[in-house]
Amino acid sequence: MDFLGGVLTGLIIAVVVRFVVDLSIIPVIRLREAIWAVDHSLILYANCYGEPVPEELKIKAQSKFRHDAAELSTQSRALLGHTLWSRIRLVPNQAHILRAADKLISLAGLARDPSSQASMTASSAENDVRRLLQIQRI
Repeated sequence: MDFLGGVLTGLIIAVVVRFVVDLSIIPVIRLREAIWAVDHSLILYANCYGEPVPEELKIKAQSKFRHDAAELSTQSRALLGHTLWSRIRLVPNQAHILRAADKLISLAGLARDPSSQASMTASSAENDVRRLLQIQRI
């Protein structure tokens, strides 16, 4: 009987641990991956503003920035205990993430702007996104 009790206790603990991991740890990892994807996009499409680059690249940049903004917003809202995770500095606070998503939408618009002012505005927006998402530049 003790063996059966030990097996059932172990099974219950395994199910509870899996439940906690699926509800808290995995969403944190997904949000951090979304932030890393934003950093990648900012670097990859840094020369798309007000420059004479192919239109296909500008369209890709616009699409990617919109996708990244949607992913940030979705992953941020899916995270339970966001305040706890932001206090221990694993993720930025939710208001900053949503503001960064707004800045990414603005970068998407700037990707197709041919004016020379677009480059300076985009540079400022990129810096804001990095600051809001706590992306460290080495």
